Amino acid sequence: MIKGVAFDMDGLMFDTEQLGLDAWAYLGAKYGFEMPRALWLSVFGLRFEEIQQVIKAHLGPHFPFAQYWVELKDYIDDFVAASGTPKKPGLVPLLQYLQANGYRLTVASSTPRNRVENYMKHAGIRAYFGEIVCGDMVARGKPAPDIYLKAAQVMGLPPEDCIALEDSPRGIHSAHAAGMHPVMIPDLLPADPETEALLYAKLPSLFDVISLLAKDPLPAGQRK
Repeated sequence: MIKGVAFDMDGLMFDTEQLGLDAWAYLGAKYGFEMPRALWLSVFGLRFEEIQQVIKAHLGPHFPFAQYWVELKDYIDDFVAASGTPKKPGLVPLLQYLQANGYRLTVASSTPRNRVENYMKHAGIRAYFGEIVCGDMVARGKPAPDIYLKAAQVMGLPPEDCIALEDSPRGIHSAHAAGMHPVMIPDLLPADPETEALLYAKLPSLFDVISLLAKDPLPAGQRK
């Protein structure tokens, strides 16, 4: 019986992965570097240190990663400050449904806590969540299970009583390894056959999570 829901953030709750891809292309044009789209897609779900390693391995040790990273984050932050965090369709109705029906909620994101808090604040959804789990709070990032094991802990639930909402294969593997039920809502990356085999469900949008949970037999008000 599902009692808790752990949300990934980038590409799942917010359209920030597309923003990052836009920034990546913009900076490549600005500085004259070839910035392959596939390279940026390959780092989704990784933490800062891991992203740096992957990109420098492809573009060389002299690539000015620190400068690019600052400007990339500034690009995204400027957009968020001006326009708000771009929410995925169905996010707010889903959060309202989960809150009304007594589910425990958390965020399980590889992104550092200060950025997660900033995005959630500008999206106006921070009040739906209590304690959250971020990439700088665990020893290993996705696809290791650490983030989702910590997510179950902060919700006070065994992993098998939780679903994990994810948009990328790396996050699905993390949730599955932790013992949660992985639900994929693909964004920029499709599910490969190995990932498909791990899924509890694959859904078109966050709206569809409500229908999935409505099939759960646990009556409302008994999930806490």
